[in-house]
Amino acid sequence: MNTSLQDQLRDKDEAISANPELAFQEIWAAVKKEKLFGGQPRSESSVRALDFGRLALSIAGATAEPRWEAEASSIMAYVLNANESYADSLPYYERAIQILEGSGREAQAARIRLGYVYAMLMSGRAQDAIQIARVANEWFLRNGDEVGHAKVQMNLGTVYKRMDDYSSAYECYSEAAAFFERLADRTALSQVYLNLANVLSSLGHLEEADSMYERVDGLCAELGLTDLRLQTKYNRAYLAFLRGRYSESLQGFNELRPLFKERESNRHSALCDLDEAEIYLQLNSPANAAAMASSAVEKFGNLHMGYEVAKATAFLGLALCQNRQFGEALDVFRRSRALFHKEGNSYWESIVDLYIAEVIFSLGRIWESRSLALKATERFHQMGATFPEAKSLVLLGQIALQMGQVVSAQEYVDRITAITREKDISLLLFPRYTLCAQIAEKAGCPDKALEFYELAAMELETHRTQILHDELKATFFQSKQQVYEALVSLNLNSYSAGAGVESVFTWIERSKSRSLRDLLGNERISGDRNKDEGLLTRVTRLREELNSHYLRMRPEASDAPVPLSSSVVNEKELELARNLSELTQLDPEYGSLQNASTVSLEDFQGALDSDTTVVEYFVAREEVLALIITANNSTIVRHVCPAGRVRYLREKFETQIQKFELTPQHASSHEKMLATAFNNELGNLYSQLFAPLRPFIATNKLLIVPHGTLHLLPFHLFRDENGYLFEQFAISYAPSGSIATYNLSKGAVEAKPLLVRTLPKRCSPEEAKVSDIRGNFRVLEHDDATRKRFVEEAASASFLIICSEFTLREENPMLSGFRLADGWITAMELYSMTCQCNAVALGGLQKVHRHSGSAEDLLSIARGFLYSGARSVLIPLWQLPSGVGNDLFDEFYKHMESGKTRPEALALAMNLVRNTHPHPYFWGSLLLFGK
Repeated sequence: MNTSLQDQLRDKDEAISANPELAFQEIWAAVKKEKLFGGQPRSESSVRALDFGRLALSIAGATAEPRWEAEASSIMAYVLNANESYADSLPYYERAIQILEGSGREAQAARIRLGYVYAMLMSGRAQDAIQIARVANEWFLRNGDEVGHAKVQMNLGTVYKRMDDYSSAYECYSEAAAFFERLADRTALSQVYLNLANVLSSLGHLEEADSMYERVDGLCAELGLTDLRLQTKYNRAYLAFLRGRYSESLQGFNELRPLFKERESNRHSALCDLDEAEIYLQLNSPANAAAMASSAVEKFGNLHMGYEVAKATAFLGLALCQNRQFGEALDVFRRSRALFHKEGNSYWESIVDLYIAEVIFSLGRIWESRSLALKATERFHQMGATFPEAKSLVLLGQIALQMGQVVSAQEYVDRITAITREKDISLLLFPRYTLCAQIAEKAGCPDKALEFYELAAMELETHRTQILHDELKATFFQSKQQVYEALVSLNLNSYSAGAGVESVFTWIERSKSRSLRDLLGNERISGDRNKDEGLLTRVTRLREELNSHYLRMRPEASDAPVPLSSSVVNEKELELARNLSELTQLDPEYGSLQNASTVSLEDFQGALDSDTTVVEYFVAREEVLALIITANNSTIVRHVCPAGRVRYLREKFETQIQKFELTPQHASSHEKMLATAFNNELGNLYSQLFAPLRPFIATNKLLIVPHGTLHLLPFHLFRDENGYLFEQFAISYAPSGSIATYNLSKGAVEAKPLLVRTLPKRCSPEEAKVSDIRGNFRVLEHDDATRKRFVEEAASASFLIICSEFTLREENPMLSGFRLADGWITAMELYSMTCQCNAVALGGLQKVHRHSGSAEDLLSIARGFLYSGARSVLIPLWQLPSGVGNDLFDEFYKHMESGKTRPEALALAMNLVRNTHPHPYFWGSLLLFGK
């Protein structure tokens, strides 16, 4: 506040007697300097301006003149509106307008109505806001005030936007923008362009919206409009979320939060937390989602924003569900439901009822779940909320099947079908097809069940259905995998052992490809390999537009518009399918990341040499089966082992490893005894998982393609009376047959090897040492091992060793990665890198957060390096013991350079360490993925 105003605060009488008109002019000038606007986040500027408003009211009260009361009320209404105190501003607007119109000052009353419209809208009175705007606009048009008319159009655009009438909002904003462009009023343009960007986003025109946000950002930077620029950045961060660009969105919100905190805009800070929680739910990162949701609950609670508290509480419940904490989630959901009930929000109250019903169903409490689902269904039907109604009908159908009520289940399917046809909602087809398939199986019609499961799989691979159904990770998550398991199982039962191999192989590969596609989400995989950038841009644009539509279709997004009609969505999906097909023809490996495409059995066999046998495992409906594939032959071995037996044996195997990890000194002193016990477990694994297949294997090389929890077992260490399998076969691994096919076609790399070393300084000398091979290698270590240098140097190397801290993230596999000097390289980033290497070896410190049985964290890094160009990847199944990694990598490199194959080189390296350490814990950890 300037000095003259401070003086006036100390002495009102002096200010009034000096010149009230001058005092109000100075107050208005001071307010204008703060560059406030309606709808901005609360800031230091808006808080300072409140002092000006109070001063104006004080002066007006002292004069007791209506003229100055109107002026002071106008100032106070203006600054309250800009300080997010909308309801508080309304009496001041009303008083100012009353006095001005009573004294015949209609022009000033019309201008004050501009702010009054926005404050009324933000107070939840949209229809009143429209009426106020019309009154003001009539005066502006009658008196030829084009500026006033343009500002009314801006405010009306905002009202229509809040009412989800985006076409009308766009027309209003466009008319205002055209006028301010003629005037070259850049300040007004920055605001109207921001509004246009928001409407374009809501209409699904995402590229245009992003370009407009960028334009606004530039204008705000030039004009010094800090608060408007923050609002622009916030909206742009949310647009990135809608487009599926989650990393970009998270970065935006993280940058904004401290800025909002500095300005004490607690509402916007809390909104950042709520939006981040929603993103982390989509990324299946429950710990982060829970932290953000809890923070949002606290902040919104302090602001007494009941609806937002209830919604953040619901998100916390979803995060707990994703983390399998169902008991805690139920308590949180019940709190959320009570809050929504208090708010009178029956829609969200019913959504939370449906959440509770799904969780209770997954816990086996069938009757209780049925009662809640019926109540939710009835409410959704009364509200005309078709999508959540259909979701609740899906749950009721599942409950009916669980209770053996096939007729009732079919009735629920018929109701879903009616909704699907009436509303043309294609995203409801997957649960409908799945239920139909399950009913057909119950009725003893396997051919009909197979047909419906195939349709369900096509829907899974066409739509981002996880956006709509994966919130709880309680029921739908399993049903996706169950579709492929059912397809494999039904195909096995329909054909003889030989005739069904091709179809079974296809569905197994599609299952694995779909899982990878889900993990990649909408992240754009860049790189030099794809030459048709126009095609890739079209694919990205279509994916982002559909992603935005699917997100807005969720029941949780009830307040978000659905910008695309069903016919437009269908057209875009067909266009995306055509473009993806073209992309796959251009680059099959790249296309597989975009479209869940796979290779055929014939193509896979064509990539194999005559001395290689592939063993591809799959778990279908608790049955472990195996495909035995050679260049000229293929067969299926069924009932290899029950899945429950595998889980039991894996737990026993991991118990043996933990003896060294938890009590290394005690275990080392009893190494020979423990080696005997460990070898017994490896013998049991051999008997259960490999012995039934041994008669079908007549080659020297073995490529093992596990599935699910089987990826966590060291098949190369399985042993019989002749020793370990790696002593009998040259063994390598692959994440899938399709990935193996692409990998086998790549030739050797001629380049100097590279050593990357960024182990923390707290490591012991033995952990941090680098062996004598250092002299032959290019070396990046400590502060020189930056992300940028790594990407440049790792583009080509005969052998790449990474001695670093690396982490495996079971809850979000694509965030698994390793640490460099200035940050982490994640598995997701590997897909956009070029890493043409004969072999990549990962050693160092391993931060492990697992395992409930998923191996996706481990596979994410292996797949990423294989896709980026590595021919082989050496990755430890358990943490390499101190000092052993260097010896293994040294021997591996030496033998590989001498001409040995990589499986042979690894076997020789293991045997060297085995001479001094008989227990496989010390030398058997490395899995060799690739060639």
